[in-house]
Amino acid sequence: MIYGFSKEIKRMLLELLKNNTVVVSWGISNLTIEGDEITFEVDALKYKGVVAVFVSKRQNYYDLKIGEKVIKELLINEVVDMIDKEVEYSNNYPDLLTKILKMKLD
Repeated sequence: MIYGFSKEIKRMLLELLKNNTVVVSWGISNLTIEGDEITFEVDALKYKGVVAVFVSKRQNYYDLKIGEKVIKELLINEVVDMIDKEVEYSNNYPDLLTKILKMKLD
């Protein structure tokens, strides 16, 4: 059991863990939890920097801060997808991954 964190933060941590394959693709590091906020760094395809997930003022919702961009009032099941959309995924994702892998092999 995780002690000292709000129920909402515990639920968000479980949501991130449940989606570990996606989360790992972001190159996540330096995860910290302070109060009602989870902060971590990503080294993803589209964004490299700090991501913060925090409990929204609206009950049962979360807000995101990715760099200077703030995205408000997401349901728990929308948070991982929104982070992925902002930091990693693009319309040409398969082609981009193939190109990066080929460059690393050369």
